[in-house]
Amino acid sequence: MHLMVNVARQLRLRRNKVIFGGEFLSPTDLVRLAKEQVEACDTAERRTGEPKYTPRQPSEERWQKPPEGTMKLNWDAAVDKIIGKVGTKVIARDHEGTVIAMTFGPWLYISDPTMAEAMTAREAVELGKSLGGRNFVLEGDALEVVNALRKKEDSMGSYGQIINDVKLLMN
Repeated sequence: MHLMVNVARQLRLRRNKVIFGGEFLSPTDLVRLAKEQVEACDTAERRTGEPKYTPRQPSEERWQKPPEGTMKLNWDAAVDKIIGKVGTKVIARDHEGTVIAMTFGPWLYISDPTMAEAMTAREAVELGKSLGGRNFVLEGDALEVVNALRKKEDSMGSYGQIINDVKLLMN
């Protein structure tokens, strides 16, 4: 299942690269990348011991499982403003905490962290929908994006249309 989801994601990314960048990824390379993502996910699940990073705030709560029948979608983005490159990750877990799928990758030409977080939140919802999820919980650490998603009215900021897209996708 994990491999199928990652192959589908690679197909979508390949299509976008062909349309917007003129690059073409061979089917062999596409499957190889999908397998690498599944292996990275499996390695992350098996990893135990001390974290290799220091949490931002020691008082942060630990990750909690979503309610039964619900998928949790965690997202994050990091921006290098100087070169305009963004690193993203989205992890989908079931109600038992098992990783269902994971996406990660770079984007170029984005220097606004809030825009990057909003786009990654949209990617998280798209992943949840592609996995057949109807009930899911979004979890991210970008307070401005989280607050915008909680508001009932439309967002009007530079990233507002993306927030509005996420809200529509979630309905």
